[in-house]
Amino acid sequence: MIGITTKSWVFTNAQTDFQMEAVDSTHAMIVYFVIATVAHSSSSDVAVRVGLATSTLPAITNNSATGNIGMAFTHGGIAPGGGAVASLGGDSPLVIGAADADLRITCSAATGGDLRVVVGYRMNDVS
Repeated sequence: MIGITTKSWVFTNAQTDFQMEAVDSTHAMIVYFVIATVAHSSSSDVAVRVGLATSTLPAITNNSATGNIGMAFTHGGIAPGGGAVASLGGDSPLVIGAADADLRITCSAATGGDLRVVVGYRMNDVS
């Protein structure tokens, strides 16, 4: 696999369009995998969306004929003690962002526990 950066974050509270990683105007982020796990001690399922956007992740529209651009990972509710992975394997990217599109998360609260997110990515020079 090509050289990638792997970072992890821990969230206990709900987040809306939280900037996990900033991307400047001369770079575009390429996301290769996202792993999300919810602590067994959490008292409820945790909804998670991770994607690339300049300010806000696109809203989810039920039964829409058009999908959301820039989404790398979405799950409607990871159960306590569970997890999910988004990956195409190897060097295949999940999503390639535009210049200045930051890595962002929107999630519900992991009440009584935490949500752990690991993202593998690399920056591509677009200048």
